[in-house]
Amino acid sequence: KLFYAGNEGNNVQKMVNASLADPSLFENLGFLPMGELQRLQRQVGVNAYICNSASLLHQKFIELCAAQRPIIVVPNESKEAISIANLLNTQLYNCPQPEIVCESLGKILNSGRPAIRQDILTNYSWKVQTEKLREVFQRATVIQK
Repeated sequence: KLFYAGNEGNNVQKMVNASLADPSLFENLGFLPMGELQRLQRQVGVNAYICNSASLLHQKFIELCAAQRPIIVVPNESKEAISIANLLNTQLYNCPQPEIVCESLGKILNSGRPAIRQDILTNYSWKVQTEKLREVFQRATVIQK
């Protein structure tokens, strides 16, 4: 079954109704509070999202890595995110075409799930990143003086 959680549910539902042979295989959950979304992300077999190449913030990507499930990204993730996925041991599949999504799903079904490197994932938490940013601002303030 396919689930969608997000603010674009009505648009996604229209596309599903127009293209999916059996729309009952799709469930539009709409916007979910973070706790519910994280539970869903950990329960499903694979998570997927559309990458916005204009956005350099990898919040959704890191969030999905923490769910410890394979990730399908359409069309492609950045080189930086791919590097992070490799460090974390996350199964990340770039899918620029629909047939590659199908191939990736086949690979996911036929592979085990490697353990995510929690020790490295911690480095991408809001707490750690906030501390790094604070240190950058402190150094900048010292340089300004």
